[in-house]
Amino acid sequence: MAERSGTRRVRFAAFMSWLVSGTLNCLYRVRVSGTAHVPQSGPFILIANHGHVFDPLVIHRHVAPWVHWVTKRELFDNPVIRFVLRGVGTIPFNRESLDVAALRTIIRVVKEDGVVGIFPQGGRVVPEDRDRVLPKEATAHLARRFKLPIVPVAVANEFRLFGKTRPHLIFGPPFTTDTLSLNDEAAAVQMMRVVYALMDQPYCPDYEVPQA
Repeated sequence: MAERSGTRRVRFAAFMSWLVSGTLNCLYRVRVSGTAHVPQSGPFILIANHGHVFDPLVIHRHVAPWVHWVTKRELFDNPVIRFVLRGVGTIPFNRESLDVAALRTIIRVVKEDGVVGIFPQGGRVVPEDRDRVLPKEATAHLARRFKLPIVPVAVANEFRLFGKTRPHLIFGPPFTTDTLSLNDEAAAVQMMRVVYALMDQPYCPDYEVPQA
């Protein structure tokens, strides 16, 4: 009985997320380009820039199957947020150490032909801080470990009601880690450059990145 109740809660949270996603897309008149680049089935890794809390919800609407976003474990400390995140299949990740539990969950998602979503720069990054925030090496490490196609998506413009510009999702062609540096730190930077290039924006971190 408890298991059945838990399943209902998860389905309810997932349905609400889908509903909110559709509402946000309509409310902010989100433009979408490049959906032909998105595979019709998994498994694959989705990477994106992250400037607004709405980003994952808006992206959800245009990717199938469901995107399991990898997010910092601290967000699960709040019981209400934890309920929602678990309901939509979010994967908690400890950024300070090797997270075996998270890796097992990612492996399960991959085996089920799912989609793993990652914001390589971690938390939300405002445009003026774009070059000050390095992407996490773990992003490249995970992509290399699972040998999956990587689909980039850029979230351009701000979420403003009745604004002159509309939020714009731009999906790019899939690529693999075979085209990236063997150094995880350098590879992660290359991945973010692909994302920002979709918006015709350079990504030049204020840091000397290894070239190996």
